[in-house]
Amino acid sequence: MLKDGPGAIPRGRLFGCPAELSLDLLGGKWKTIILARLKGERMRYGELRRAIPDLTDKVLTQRLREMEQGGFLIREDADGAITYRLSPLAQSLTPALQTLYDWGEVQGTLAGARFHTESAALGEILAPADQADRQPVPQDAG
Repeated sequence: MLKDGPGAIPRGRLFGCPAELSLDLLGGKWKTIILARLKGERMRYGELRRAIPDLTDKVLTQRLREMEQGGFLIREDADGAITYRLSPLAQSLTPALQTLYDWGEVQGTLAGARFHTESAALGEILAPADQADRQPVPQDAG
């Protein structure tokens, strides 16, 4: 269940469809990326910061706070080390996040995009593999 605060659903608000509500709650790309990085593990602030190098400290701090207040993250203090992990609410998004990841991987690979790997901090970047059997999503000509 969503908590009150940033990311909460205003009671009685009318949405065009459930996808609009979902996107409104996740609010932009950074929250989704943070959720994807925390999938399956706890991370300290510094680990998250290194895992998402294009995200500024200020924005990361804001998004973590909003997501904690909204019920998506659990912030824990163990012996002075602050860690973040997904709440059960956020864990329920795992299949949707995996679908987005898989779709982006296929489309990016077909387009020749490159993706950071876990060892990206060492300067290694994953080059696209040959994916001849995968088909891109057709684009509208309009």
